[in-house]
Amino acid sequence: MIQSLTSYLAGGKRGAMDPGITVGNPKEFSLPPGYVGKSLRIIKPNKQEADVSLAPEKDRAVAVFRDNDRAGIYRLSLPAAAEKEAGTPPLYAVNPPFLESRLDEISEAELQAKLKPIPVQVISMDALQQGGKRMDLALPLLGLLIVTLLVEGWLAGRL
Repeated sequence: MIQSLTSYLAGGKRGAMDPGITVGNPKEFSLPPGYVGKSLRIIKPNKQEADVSLAPEKDRAVAVFRDNDRAGIYRLSLPAAAEKEAGTPPLYAVNPPFLESRLDEISEAELQAKLKPIPVQVISMDALQQGGKRMDLALPLLGLLIVTLLVEGWLAGRL
């Protein structure tokens, strides 16, 4: 279980994912020439579907999807056996623009305006440092890891 999870998170075969593009940019798909004339179905993050036709270009079948207007994970429904032949992952990410992530501090009034229906109470860092109880989680997490590995080894031996 742990090995499969690690492989998936590291982008192994099952978890392979395209690094993505920025919102608004086109995404190009390239398949073997036998797929010319067929279409790809793309399922957007908001569950809307779109079809893109594969056209001939040099010695490949190429499709370009330009409607990447929403950040999120887009799913591909490829023609039968196309994923294995072309090595095209069934997912790709559309990321928000880099400059959209603003890292400067915002005021309490601006935060309250952005989260208007939700009541917001801003707590200062000084108040956080003075109050509260801290606990070192290193030993409990190490114990949990050891128990998990022992149980996994025992289960692997039994099955």
